[in-house]
Parts: sequence; structure tokens; C-alpha cells
Amino acid sequence: MRPLQGHPSAPAIDPRLLDLLLKAHRPVTLDELAAILGRSPPQVGGEIRRLEQAGCRWCAHGGTGWKLEEAGLGTWADYLGWALGDARRLIRVYQQTASTQDVMRRFLEARDGRADGALALADAQTAGRGRLGRRWVAPPGTAVLLSRGCAQRGFGPPDRLALVAAVAVARAVETCVSGGERGIRNRYAEDPPGDSAMAPDPFFAQIKWPNDILIAGRKVAGILVESLDPQTAIIGVGLNVSLRPEHLSATMPELAQRITSLSLAGCAVDRLLAATALARELDRALAEPSLDSLLEEWRRRSILSGQTLTVAWDGQMLRGRALDLDPLEGLILQTSSGEIIHLHAAMTTIVSAG
Repeated sequence: MRPLQGHPSAPAIDPRLLDLLLKAHRPVTLDELAAILGRSPPQVGGEIRRLEQAGCRWCAHGGTGWKLEEAGLGTWADYLGWALGDARRLIRVYQQTASTQDVMRRFLEARDGRADGALALADAQTAGRGRLGRRWVAPPGTAVLLSRGCAQRGFGPPDRLALVAAVAVARAVETCVSGGERGIRNRYAEDPPGDSAMAPDPFFAQIKWPNDILIAGRKVAGILVESLDPQTAIIGVGLNVSLRPEHLSATMPELAQRITSLSLAGCAVDRLLAATALARELDRALAEPSLDSLLEEWRRRSILSGQTLTVAWDGQMLRGRALDLDPLEGLILQTSSGEIIHLHAAMTTIVSAG
């Protein structure tokens, strides 16, 4: 399907104005916006009409001003390029596509791998997938569905990328959850949160190896890493933002007790800001010169460390204690017989823990 940006009918939007509206905690008048932006009220009114054409929705507040209810998909690419500091970055946003992973694969193949940092996002997927060929289900308008191209030397094998991505997504989720709207709005564009900024329980974002991110014990995000060749890979993320109980009961009742969303956790955040946090934290984690700090953070966030696990691995069932994670070799398991085994994510399914 044709992306929402990149063709003549797409309206040009002002990302600075959209940023102000996304961060406003109350209705804002045209005069206030004009004063901040250094423009006339009629000019700002014209920009707001372009935002409406791009799909933005507003809450009605009489004559008191504008309050953004949801950023339209038609604004996402322009805003992300601006917020991430690279207006030339390859970013495509789709109303619906089979899979953002497949979109990113085509980008990378068409550019001979030269699409590092490219982003593909969708409102809905018809063939979204998770690890080991499982389906990823997200009703339209409820999730951030994002794939990022990685096309540089040094990213390493899938298990290494899965470690990096898990920490990045956990940070982004925690940025959203720790302060709701205010948390992400005040922090995503400033210094990324370090260890001292981690939120207290129950909003501490945890990692369930190899690809689940949890809050309050329930899955809020999943990660899929796919390699095209030794130097090119795709990181896919599905983050539940506004999923509600009725969505769960209608589309995945068997998972209703295991799945959550940012809104169910008490965080009312626009999907565009959540997508920005995800993209920013992936950039930051992938740019880290050493895995040491990421691995240490992974250990603190892991819910499996020290637990007794039953796993399906390479055609056999194993039981043992999770000791640690090796960035290149995967989860380190000590079996009941004392044998130490490295479990690659692509070959392993956790059957039970505890």
C-alpha cells in the first residue's frame, strides 16, 4: 500500500506546532500559539487546518482553544524526522500493510543494505508476525508497529541485537509509564533516562528473554529481530498503547490475562510520542560503544535471572536455572545435571518459569 507521506496529495505540516499541541496539558488559543511560534493567528489557523487534513483530531473546548486528541497518521513521518533530528531520514507510515518487517526488507534490498536507521510504521498489519512464526495481533489504532533497518558493520548476530533492542524498548516504555503523558512529554526530547531515572515498581519495565517487555507482570511490547545477512538486520517492535479490555476479549481472549497496554497501565500517551520514544531509544542503544552497560541493565530488568526454567530447545525439553545472558550466544542455562548450555533465541521457547 502507498505510504501516507511521499506523494503530492500529502499536506505539509509544521512539526513545531504539532509538538506544542502534543505537549499541551490544556486547550491552547491561536493567540498563544502564534506568540510562541512568532506568527500571526491566521497563519497558525492555516497550519491547524493542514494538521486536520493530515488526520489530526481535536477535543471540543468551545472558544477556549485547541486541544489535540490524536495526531493523525499523515503527520507521523514529518514529525519523526524533525524530532529525531534528521529530516532526510527514510521514514514511511502506512494506514495498513501486511507487515512493517516486509516493508523494511524491501527498503534494505532495494538500497543494497544502505538504509540504516530507516523506519517503517503502520496503523494496522494484515500479516503481522512475532518470533517463531507466531502472529502479532493489534487492532487498528491501538499500537505502535515499527520496524527499523540496521545496515552497518558491528551490529552482530541476532542475539546481540535482541539484547540491545530489549533494553531500548524497556527504556522507552518506562519513559511513557513513569509519568504518563507528562513523563514522556517532558523527558523524551531531553537527556535519555539513565539508571537513576528508572521508575519504581510496579512501573519498572522488565524483560522476559528473548523478546517480551512487561509492566506490572504483563506483556506490553514484543520484539522481532530478523537478519538479512551478517551485516543487515531488521528490528521490529509492537508496543500496545491504547489497547483496551474489549479489544483483548474480542481479538485474543486467551491472552487477556497476560497482555496489557500503556493506557491500561494508566498512561494516556499519543502513539506518535510513543513511537518517537521507541525510535530515539533504539538509536541511542545501537550507538552505545560497549555492550557492558546494556548487559548490566538487561540483568537488572530480566525476570528470568536465577529462575528455574523449562525450555524447548533444538528439538528437546530442558530444565535448569537461568544464570546469565551472553550477548553473542544467548541465555546461559545450567541444567539439572550441571551442564552449562547456551540457548540461542531462534531455537528456544520458554515453556514455564519457576
